[in-house]
Amino acid sequence: MLNEVSSVPVQQALRHLQTAFGHFFAKRARYPQFRRKDGKQSAEYTTSA
Repeated sequence: MLNEVSSVPVQQALRHLQTAFGHFFAKRARYPQFRRKDGKQSAEYTTSA
């Protein structure tokens, strides 16, 4: 149905967050900045989605 959310973008967001924290704890990056709900939005989909 239209009101169901695909699990792929949620899984990708968690994967990106895990990578960001991995870089942070390895001292390769700053603390991850959380995006605001307003403003420019982007979505990324894999070929399997």
